[in-house]
This record gives sequence, C-alpha cells and structure tokens, in this order.
Amino acid sequence: MAGGFLLSYLGVTVDAFAISGGVLLFIASVPMLFGHRPGLQAPERSEERAAGEDIAIFPLAIPLLSGPGAITSVLLLTNQARGDLVRLALFAVVIAAVYTISWGVLAAGDRVMARLGQGKVHIITRVLGIILAALAVQYILSGLAGFYATLIGAK
Repeated sequence: MAGGFLLSYLGVTVDAFAISGGVLLFIASVPMLFGHRPGLQAPERSEERAAGEDIAIFPLAIPLLSGPGAITSVLLLTNQARGDLVRLALFAVVIAAVYTISWGVLAAGDRVMARLGQGKVHIITRVLGIILAALAVQYILSGLAGFYATLIGAK
C-alpha cells in the first residue's frame, strides 16, 4: 500500500496516524455536539458575513468530505484489509456510494433543510456529533492499543 509506505518512510506508524486522526475528528465533533456553527460554514440567510469573508473560497463540505478525518478513515480501513482484493473492492464501492449520496444531499441541501426544518436539523447534527465523537475516541483507543502492543512486543 502506497500510503503505508509513505507513513513508514516518514517514521509514522498507523497507530500514530489513528491517534492523530481521532483527535482531529473529535475536534470536528465538538461544535456539532454543542450546536455551534463553524466559522467557515455558510451563514444563515438572516446572518451577516464579516467583511472580506467569502464562503465560495473555502466551502465547508470540501474539508469534511476529503479532509483529515476522511483520509485517516481511508488509510486505517485499507490497512485493515491487508491486501484482500475483495475487501478493497468493497471498500471502493462503499466510498463511491458515500460520495454519490453526499453529492445528492449537497445538491438538494436547501430542499432538505426546508423539509426537515431547523429543529430537526439541530437534533440530527447533535446526534451525528455524538457518533463522530465516539468514532474519534475509538480511533484513539485503537491507536493506543496498537501502540501499547508494539511497546510490549506483541505486535
């Protein structure tokens, strides 16, 4: 795997990558848990943007769909496949399905928001924030377990 080679060349273990990815995911989940809007998220129609702030330059969906959390997930899951072509092919199909669904949701974002309403969107955001935080903690725990196994020579 090219990603594993690059990480080992840099002296970074998959466990360290899992821990750092978990921390980044957890940081991303905290605003979701408390219902805060990230600064780069498109403002509500009633909110005014600060001077010089243009959401078109850095849309929120780009770093969330292909940012540190997504990269960490892909690297960790492909590492778990351990070269099994069936698992890797299934993983590629799942990634394509997720991006297709994401594209559809992003394209229909205004209609979905209007249909659900603000109250339901806030509830869904908080529930997904809890799930993202749990996934982040699991990445950290898995990385720590792998690191500990390396330290005691069990790996």
